[in-house]
Amino acid sequence: MSPGEYAVHYSSFVRSAPEIGPSCTILGSLAEAEEYAKAQVALKPGLRCRIYDHQGFVGPPILEVRGQQYVGEREMSPRFRKWLGSVLFFGGLALIILDWNVDFRLTWPATIGVRMLIPGLILLLTEVILVLHAKRSLKAWTSWQRAPARITPSVSRSTSLVRCCTAALTSSQRAVAAYRAKASISLPILSNFP
Repeated sequence: MSPGEYAVHYSSFVRSAPEIGPSCTILGSLAEAEEYAKAQVALKPGLRCRIYDHQGFVGPPILEVRGQQYVGEREMSPRFRKWLGSVLFFGGLALIILDWNVDFRLTWPATIGVRMLIPGLILLLTEVILVLHAKRSLKAWTSWQRAPARITPSVSRSTSLVRCCTAALTSSQRAVAAYRAKASISLPILSNFP
């Protein structure tokens, strides 16, 4: 995808069909993508459409449109991630400090504390990275909107694909013609030998 294009990614399209991976439709503008997603959700109320920019699944979706009958997947919300990460991290830290104060005579608080501390740290770091990425994306998005408009020719994907295939075909035809010319020259020479 190139900058300025948006992908509408479908979730829960057909539950009975075998999983073939994520499917999506690529559209030229955010307005088109939003309109298309709303139309798809109106046709199939059990569908969720997420709209992503040219970076794909790198960050959170730009927009999410859900049907009335959509049953969501279980995913960890930012609030839950912060809460669970804080409880695990600070609970583990407290247990380690408790065992440290008694010169590690009990050993079980430090053992459990270390096992709580690491997942808590991972959850908190994940949340920090996601927040920083969102701020960075927002900053890039606002600077992109303030940039002067550039005039670019509107060439669709199919047009560029046709151009690419045509160029490859003509270069192949030239190679075949050169080979035939070379072969026709060398054949009479080889026919002189007994």
